[in-house]
Amino acid sequence: MKTQKKVIQKIFEKLNVYEYESIYIFSDLLKLFLNQPKSEIPNYIETLKIFIEDLAINDKTVILPSFTYQFSINKRYDITKTKPETGVLPNLLLKSKFFKRTLSPMTSHLISSNIIPNKFYECSKTTFGQDSIYQWLIDNNALLLSLGPSLTDPHHGWVIVHHTEEIMKVPYRHFKKFDGKIYDNSKYIGKCSQEHYVRSDPQKFNDYSKVNKYLFKRRFITESNFENIIAHSVNAKDIYSVTRNLIKKNPNSFLAQV
Repeated sequence: MKTQKKVIQKIFEKLNVYEYESIYIFSDLLKLFLNQPKSEIPNYIETLKIFIEDLAINDKTVILPSFTYQFSINKRYDITKTKPETGVLPNLLLKSKFFKRTLSPMTSHLISSNIIPNKFYECSKTTFGQDSIYQWLIDNNALLLSLGPSLTDPHHGWVIVHHTEEIMKVPYRHFKKFDGKIYDNSKYIGKCSQEHYVRSDPQKFNDYSKVNKYLFKRRFITESNFENIIAHSVNAKDIYSVTRNLIKKNPNSFLAQV
């Protein structure tokens, strides 16, 4: 595992991870380690998990999305038992003693730090609004890590784009309310009512490719391709600035052109 440790260390250094106090990580580990020998992938995954836990141990604020949109269908969310729909890494860290999961059913997060205000652990009124974790990321100069997802994917908006869409009230979305019950290891905690800023026309799809085009153009994105493992990082403030400017110019900037 020494080789994997050296590789992950180099990637984190290149992406400026150790220069930030707050780090938001979303991932697709199958894509991240696509070019590695299959026999080595389990060790890579375990090493990455250890590195992230080490960040938490060293008082970094580490946040991972552990979204579960099934709440909109079954109206039930169990903090402990409901599996995140955001990949392998959040499912592994769900069991970590260094992380605590928030109560926001559809857009829950795993958070390592005690400095995050308690309100972010509660069921937020809206999924991506002013009282969500995303404004905190912007205000606190957080670094966003993309470990695996391709920046050429038109759906890759660094998550922050949804916050910008809601804050700026883009015309192609509207609020839809979802009600349900929250549990912790099958023990009933209480009810939750949350509004999600959904697309008004399901036949109209998003295209966030402009976001990464502008981020690259302004050299806001840092890329690492050490050992053919491609990953990226960017400051939350820069994403918010770019997405706000694009929506100001054209409120439908993030709708796919048919």
